[in-house]
Amino acid sequence: MAFAASFIGNVLGNDFFLLFAGVGVILSVFNLFPVKPLDGWRMMFSICPKSAEVIGDLTAIVILGIGVCMMLQGYGTMFACLGIFFLLQGRKDTFFVR
Repeated sequence: MAFAASFIGNVLGNDFFLLFAGVGVILSVFNLFPVKPLDGWRMMFSICPKSAEVIGDLTAIVILGIGVCMMLQGYGTMFACLGIFFLLQGRKDTFFVR
């Protein structure tokens, strides 16, 4: 989809399609992070199920660390909130009551 939007944006000279293509690529790469609610974790779990939890937790901690650094530099709290969400999502059975 991103390739098609990029092609159409280049042919028509339309910036909206180019922006749409860029956002599509960013979301696709983000979805490949190996944390529990995303598709990257499912791929990691199918490749090496014994270490998928550890890799997912480490990825969530790295995202949280990047978010804290960005927050301290004044870039907002989005990545810190994502890191916390990913850490809690990985331990959903422990923290949340069903």
